Amino acid sequence: MSQPDHRFRLLAPLGDGAMGEVWKAEELRTGKHRALKFVPVHLLRDSAALARLEAEADRLAELHHPSIVKTLGWRRGPEGYPFIVMACLEGETLRSRLLREQRLDLETALAVLRPVAAALDHAHGQGVIHRDVKPENIMLGPDGRVTLVDFGLSDPLKRSSGLGQASDKDASGTVGYMPPEAFVGGGGAHHRKRDIYALAVVLYECLSGELPFDGPLLAIRPAELFPGCPEGLRDGAWAALKQGLHRERTARPGTAVALLESVAAGQRAVVKPRLPAVVSVHGWGAGQVRQLQRETAAGLGSEMAFQDRLRDGSVGPEMMVIPAGTFLIGSPEDEAGRDSDERQHEVTIARPFALASCALAFGWYDRFCAATGREKPDDRGWGRGERPAINVSWWDAVAFCEWLSVETGQVYRLPTEAEWEYACRAGTVTAFWWGNDIHPGLANYDGNHTYRNGRKGEYRRKTVPVRSFEANPWGLYQMHGNVWEWTGSAWDASYGGTEQDYLSKNNANYQEAPRVLRGGSWDDFPRRVRSANRGRNAPGGRDNGRGFRLARSF
Repeated sequence: MSQPDHRFRLLAPLGDGAMGEVWKAEELRTGKHRALKFVPVHLLRDSAALARLEAEADRLAELHHPSIVKTLGWRRGPEGYPFIVMACLEGETLRSRLLREQRLDLETALAVLRPVAAALDHAHGQGVIHRDVKPENIMLGPDGRVTLVDFGLSDPLKRSSGLGQASDKDASGTVGYMPPEAFVGGGGAHHRKRDIYALAVVLYECLSGELPFDGPLLAIRPAELFPGCPEGLRDGAWAALKQGLHRERTARPGTAVALLESVAAGQRAVVKPRLPAVVSVHGWGAGQVRQLQRETAAGLGSEMAFQDRLRDGSVGPEMMVIPAGTFLIGSPEDEAGRDSDERQHEVTIARPFALASCALAFGWYDRFCAATGREKPDDRGWGRGERPAINVSWWDAVAFCEWLSVETGQVYRLPTEAEWEYACRAGTVTAFWWGNDIHPGLANYDGNHTYRNGRKGEYRRKTVPVRSFEANPWGLYQMHGNVWEWTGSAWDASYGGTEQDYLSKNNANYQEAPRVLRGGSWDDFPRRVRSANRGRNAPGGRDNGRGFRLARSF
């Protein structure tokens, strides 16, 4: 336990509540102003509670990010009262600004909250959850700097104070900003997506001037219940924001940055006409399409999954409807690890199409081999079933598509390079669909190496099942890593237009032209699994890091 500290002179209270008082103080030795958070008096006799709080303060002191308030240490005053020392910030809270201005336009709100999102993703990467994201905890400095404060401290205090219980149910936080799972218990109560939910609530409040849900509705609201769309928000942006407010934790974006960039992309997007209503909510309908009760993060219509029926009456691989739209293919010049062949330019996907929810698994490829008398490819002893089919050439992948087309009466093919990146990004503009950093808990790649601020981790040295990790906002699993995926496009280093074309059999280079692969593999450095990264190989090439993903035309 820290020794009594005589180094501070209290100047003025900054705030107080059930979780303790915060004072502005002068550090006598340096003359600098600090913020001191004092532990409630009733915890002074609870040594276990103080130990938990001290450990939490030590963890926060290790967070180094320009938009996270700096925690400087844990001390005790002359009378024995414990307190936490933090940097003292000048300016006003976002709450004060909202009280003055009532609401913000989307551009202004995003400018304020982007630093907050970056701070959250950084902390989540270090295993720290904020638990109380709200306008009162967002400081706006006079120099324009945005800082997230009160990071993670309320949880150990509430648990020790009797206001919360040390269980899967998490009562810490502020009602109105807490997700449904925090009220009803379950492992998600301590998940990073509770912060992503709270950030979506703050954005909604900035745009509308009010909270999206009343307290009693939070734990019981149906998944399809949402408030009205804030004025001025386009359909795409609104659908993306609703994804962040989703009742189901797994349906929310994977990172805070992805949430905000999806909203921004949805506001920019030109929404194309949607497909005819060929879905059936209450069972299978035309084309064996079923409506999933969630919406795409880029906000371009309802996310739909379907399975075409084969001639024997069984259903085919799960396919996701991908809406038409315009996006930027390639990477910006300042993206870490980019290659010279990633020239960023605008591409329009003129018609909706479908893309398989995951890379084709061995279970399906082995069925194809049995039906056509082909030799099954080697799995290296890693397993078949739900692991991705590997050691397949471009010709093998095309042959599978032709077989499935005959079986279903539909047009199956490989995606073009542009379609692949468009679907991978799902409305995002970051290096990966979840943000700009990566660690092995998000994808299967060589975890011995890092990218930007990401951390090292497990290098699995083989493939994993095709639905491992979270799906992207359009319901697509493992667009990053695990196996390279063949596309139907010919390689062009200059991005001269072939990225939008499917290489035709009538093309003079059909037999020999290198084909584009996307996504990276289990054996690649993290920069190679970025959304914009490109690979190429001769169409006859096979190896244990190469597979494919189906596309389907409408």
